This record gives sequence, C-alpha cells and structure tokens, in this order.
Amino acid sequence: MLDEKMIQSMGDTDLVWQKNITVEPTTLITYFQGEQGFASFVACSGLVGESEPICKIFSKLHNVEPINTVPSPSFPEWRMYEMYNSEGRRYFVLRMSSTYVVNNDKTKAWLYNYPVMRDIVLALNKVGVEEMVYLTTNIMQEFMYQDTLQLPDDELLVYDYNFKDEQLFFWESGEEIKAQMILPPPSWMFAEVFQNFSDKNTGNFLVVSSNTKNTFVNQEAVNTVVKFLTLMHRLKVDKTHMLKVSDALLDIEGFKPGE
Repeated sequence: MLDEKMIQSMGDTDLVWQKNITVEPTTLITYFQGEQGFASFVACSGLVGESEPICKIFSKLHNVEPINTVPSPSFPEWRMYEMYNSEGRRYFVLRMSSTYVVNNDKTKAWLYNYPVMRDIVLALNKVGVEEMVYLTTNIMQEFMYQDTLQLPDDELLVYDYNFKDEQLFFWESGEEIKAQMILPPPSWMFAEVFQNFSDKNTGNFLVVSSNTKNTFVNQEAVNTVVKFLTLMHRLKVDKTHMLKVSDALLDIEGFKPGE
C-alpha cells in the first residue's frame, strides 16, 4: 500500500498520489479530453462525476499553455480517478488534459508522448493495472478523400491492439469491417507503449466512436460510448454530471440546442 500523498518520480514524469492505493487487478480507461466531438470526455465525466483525482501526473513534456487565468486557473497536469464497477473490479480513469497530436514536421507527437506514457505504465504496473481501454474518436472520417472507415453514431470499433493483424468488427452488430482505419496520435501510441511495458497486459483495447465536424458535442456518440461502458464494463454513469459538462462545452461554443 502506498503512503498517503506520495510523490513517485518515474523518468520524465512525476505522479502525485493523493490517497492510499492498494495493489489489486485494475483496468485503466484513458482518453484525451480535447478530441473533436468530445464523446470520450463527456462519457468519462459521467464516470468521474464530482470525485477528486487520486493521482496528478506532471511532466516537463506536457504540452502546457504558458498563459493562465484566475480565478479557476486551468491545470497543467493529467488527472487520474478511481472507481469500482458493479462486480467489484477497480478502474482508473486517466484524463489527458493536453497532448501532442500531428504537427507539420510530424516529429513531436512520438518524441513528447512516448516518455510520459512509458513512465505511467511502469508506475501503474506496481499497483495492479493489467488492462487498458483507450477511448478515442474516428477523427479522420471527416476527410473523405482518405480511404478510411466511416463509423455511424450508434456504433463503435473495438480493436484489440495485442492482436494487430486481426480483422476489424463493429462492436454492436458484429459486422466485419472491410475499410482501413487511420489512427492519429496519441491513441495508437499509448496502446503500443502499454503492449510493450505492461507487466501482465491481459487486454489492450482501442475503442473508437464516430466523429462529425458539424456537431461540436456529438451527443449520439456520447450515448454509444456510455452504453459500452455500462454494458461491457458494468460501470455506473452520472448522467446529471454529463449534462452539466455538455452544457459547459456548448456554452464555450456559444450554442444551445433549440436555438
């Protein structure tokens, strides 16, 4: 068991644990909060609710804006939360508040994401994390000139990254997918790191929802992700908190449904 408020330094990353952590079998759910459509962000806000993070993750490699505001400054760290499903299994939910995506010279995404992801996986080995579920969005489906998969809002692609040559299937219907999916960072990078650095690695899944640039918050995709989390992982979702987060995002955009 870890001592309360313990700072764990791993390479380029500092993990500030906020509470005692037992060692037990755990699934890590991971997502980047800034993806188009916000399906993963809103769905996972329902998992987390009003709870406080159990761990704050800092690194000099985080893509942090130099300017901030007060009151209520934005936080520079990644945050991880703890919960249990209805069957008593522990889950960590890792919220990546910032990350490196594709840039013009195509070098920064791996250069800056890899060390932090490696350090996190190595640290989580010590507390029992053995499975990862990375929630992401099919961002590239809006680029119609690309020969990439088009996901409907009521479907997900669930891909086991441990078996890289397996055929793709829709989660809901089980229908085989013929098209190829293009994966921008950081999703595949985290899965690659988990596959190689996890001690046990009993599962390593990319869960991909639909995307449309015409909808700021893709509520249909949110509902599909929530369905997956509740049916497949037996997790409880706070829909009131989800609605609050959706409304806050729509306020940012300056749009309300029905206006």
